[in-house]
Amino acid sequence: MGRWSNAAVVVLASSSCPDHPPESMLDGSSDTFWLSTGMLPQTVIFQLDDICSVKNLMIEGDGIRAASVHGSVEAEFNKFIQLGKYENSSRSESRIEVKLEKGNNVKYLQLVIEKASDAFVAIQKISFEL
Repeated sequence: MGRWSNAAVVVLASSSCPDHPPESMLDGSSDTFWLSTGMLPQTVIFQLDDICSVKNLMIEGDGIRAASVHGSVEAEFNKFIQLGKYENSSRSESRIEVKLEKGNNVKYLQLVIEKASDAFVAIQKISFEL
C-alpha cells in the first residue's frame, strides 16, 4: 500500500461557492467542503507538489455517481489523458476510490464529475495514493 497525501493545490474549478471553496477539499478539516453550483459536468484540476505516479484517488463526499480522472505533466487541457473511471448508477457513495492506470507520471490531475444524484455535489476531502 502506498502513501496517501493531499499535497496539492486546486488550480481550476468549474464552479465555486464563496462559503464552500474548492480549496476546502484539501484543507484536512472534516468541517469544510467544496460545493458545486450545479450543471454537470464539473471539473477540478489539482497541481501536485512534484511529478509522481499516483495509484488511486480517494474522494470523500456526497452525490457523485460517475466521475473520471485524467492526468498530465502539463497544465494544458489538450494534454490530459484518462487514467481512471468510477460509475455507480444505482446510488452515490460517500467514499469513492478511483484506481488509476499503472505507470502514470503526472503533475496535474483533473477530476471530472459526470453524473450526480442531485443538482449539486459536495466533496469534503481528496487524497492521492502515491
